[in-house]
Amino acid sequence: MHLESVSHGTTFAGESAQTAHEYYHIGRARSGTAESVLLAVSSFVSSVMIARGIKRDELFEKYDLKLWSYDDNLAKFAISTLPSAAILGVLYAAHKAVSILHNGLSA
Repeated sequence: MHLESVSHGTTFAGESAQTAHEYYHIGRARSGTAESVLLAVSSFVSSVMIARGIKRDELFEKYDLKLWSYDDNLAKFAISTLPSAAILGVLYAAHKAVSILHNGLSA
């Protein structure tokens, strides 16, 4: 049983290395539109994050990897990403409203 878990770990490591190789392939290039969309999404998400800790550059890389996982299809990327970004924006607005209300009541 221990041998199986080792083989699974090795397989996963091999798949991860292959994925990284494909993602960082020299022939892969983003379009200008994809670059703009990634910048906009990562900027928006980093600006509405309540807990600061992830930089915009890190978000850009994560969203670029997600875009790549959808074969660089911007429509699929937008459909999968924008709802969660919008929810994050709503949560941030609610957080700000509660903070303003709290400050107003405590003054």
